[in-house]
Amino acid sequence: PRVVIVNNFPKLDDILFHDDPFSHREAVACYAGGLSLIRGEKVMCEASKEMVGQLILAGKKTLDGSEAAFKNVRYVGSLNRNGINELYGSSIVGLVVLMPTGNYINSQPIKMYEYMAAGLLFVCSNFDMWREVVNKTEAGICVDPYDTHAIASAVNYFFNNREEAQQMGLKGRKAVEDVYNWGVEEAKLLDLYKVVAKGDI
Repeated sequence: PRVVIVNNFPKLDDILFHDDPFSHREAVACYAGGLSLIRGEKVMCEASKEMVGQLILAGKKTLDGSEAAFKNVRYVGSLNRNGINELYGSSIVGLVVLMPTGNYINSQPIKMYEYMAAGLLFVCSNFDMWREVVNKTEAGICVDPYDTHAIASAVNYFFNNREEAQQMGLKGRKAVEDVYNWGVEEAKLLDLYKVVAKGDI
């Protein structure tokens, strides 16, 4: 009779906000999380061939073959929270180019919101639900997740337009502070508990 949607948004005290100028950072695009073909590992690596900077992947590598084919890619393995915060703080762009499978098309990836919390703009797959977030926040850009050239072009654009990139990152941070954080979702969950405890459901 009653449904409450509780989203898995980041805690504001879990992801550090980095406001140091993007002009002082290296040209780095990053991704931290599970790595696989459907999570975009291969397309990110292929796109890196056209990137003017470096792609850093934090997670367990699943691609076969030599890394020499992807000279701009650096795998750093699984990182703890401090390591992830350091990675976000030294990057300019966060990537979340998952493949269009049922589970992902209709999902809200925590990674997107972590990037925003850290003050990073993001490049994401052009799924309808994700496009809505991009349109609302103006904190990212959508691309065809199969189009490695489009991914690289988007990343390179922001490497070359650091001020615009940082302004988008700041918009994302504000959106997380106002809407996309666990504090907002926790309140909804606790309110539901109260309703259930009273027997009003």
